[in-house]
Amino acid sequence: MLATGFNVLRSLLSAEPLPNKVVETRPDIFTSREIHSREDGLVLYLPPKNLQKGAKSNYEIVLHRPTTETLHQIFSLYRTTDLSEAEIRFITLKDKLPVFIEVAKEMCNIHGLQKICDTLSEHPSWSLAHLAAYFALYDSFNNPKINCFLNSTDVDTGMSPLQVAITTQNLKTIQIMVSANCSLEHLDYEANSVFHYAASTTKEIISVLAHGSPPRCLNARNKNGYTPLHMSCLADKPECVKALLLAGADVNIAATEAENENDVEPGYVGNFLQDNPNTLYQKDMKNGGTPLHWSSSRQVIEALIDVNCHINALNFEAKTALHVMVERNRLECVVALLSREANADLGDKDGNRPIHLAVKGGNISIIQALIVFGANLDILNNAGETPRHLITKEQEPKLLYYLHAVGAKRCSSDMQGCTDGCKFNSTYEGIPPPKVIGPTNRDILNLMLSVAAMEVASDKHKNKFPNKAGC
Repeated sequence: MLATGFNVLRSLLSAEPLPNKVVETRPDIFTSREIHSREDGLVLYLPPKNLQKGAKSNYEIVLHRPTTETLHQIFSLYRTTDLSEAEIRFITLKDKLPVFIEVAKEMCNIHGLQKICDTLSEHPSWSLAHLAAYFALYDSFNNPKINCFLNSTDVDTGMSPLQVAITTQNLKTIQIMVSANCSLEHLDYEANSVFHYAASTTKEIISVLAHGSPPRCLNARNKNGYTPLHMSCLADKPECVKALLLAGADVNIAATEAENENDVEPGYVGNFLQDNPNTLYQKDMKNGGTPLHWSSSRQVIEALIDVNCHINALNFEAKTALHVMVERNRLECVVALLSREANADLGDKDGNRPIHLAVKGGNISIIQALIVFGANLDILNNAGETPRHLITKEQEPKLLYYLHAVGAKRCSSDMQGCTDGCKFNSTYEGIPPPKVIGPTNRDILNLMLSVAAMEVASDKHKNKFPNKAGC
């Protein structure tokens, strides 16, 4: 530890620059140095023969600026005592640096050269187009020496120049590259498309990429099983989510491949969003799912189901839209989903069904709705708990009666952590709600039937004795 600190301090105090630091130097220093390799203005020099006392025997990579621009300016790019290291660095630079600064002359200074050398050190297999995209040198794509690498591939990662440009989020560079007809179908080695890269950027970038007919890769999965839409959700980028939906993203592709996924028809909601902006609850988008999961009204849910949003699709937590609406206490949304045959007995990642979540939330109206639509009241979650078991001591007076009255069973004799409301062989059944003051339900029904019968009889009487005033 002390030795490391000493070396750092020595490097700070020493006048000698770091091996990879670009420095401007004098031409006369190299007049007596032998050349090991040369490529245009890039030269790898051997160590000087007559070293001064204490001087290092360095191999040195030097860039001579073209003589048409200056006769005197040269830059030392790299210095090392190891020939193999010098050769590797020279090979990385020789086919790219001289050509690149010829095209992008504004980069031929200490600051620009340092950025180029550092970038090629980190990404040695990048092409000239990768570099131009990374540095947002969009005008350089008009040059054939750059443009010929427009669809090249980084051999280490599989990234294309356009994918590099997307990571910089420079909109003009992306626009020019798309206009130059670069490939929008390119996939890197992790099967990420340009839309996977754009998923966490901006809606403007996605719109540029999706202009015209949407590419096939818009709905493709990467090696982790995620589509670009999933990636936007994971990145919590609601504006990008909406941009992908407008571009034609299929909302019915699950985040994890399901056995029956091929049986699910695609769902496209772009036209709906175009006509109904600002109808989705953005805070739920980060959990994935479909626009049904992000809805907050009955009208939106019914409209989305009508355009083929899969009603039982799962989000990243394996929750259906019904789970989410129960958690959000949105009764009208719960009823809308149940009315359109949402499955009330699907479990989330913890095995909790919507009825489990409704009991935890203590919403009697939602519990009643789930009961009416046939939810299984005795189903177990992954912890072996029934909805009745989840009723807390404080909730029992209010909730227990509603489950017990429709036949929810008590826990088995070996279940732990029970209250009197669910314990095996206990007798507590909750408190019934107070009776409604006024006529009984039977009286109301009889009254309604009587009124209806009188109306029917009246209509028949009129038909039997038509008006004779005109006779």
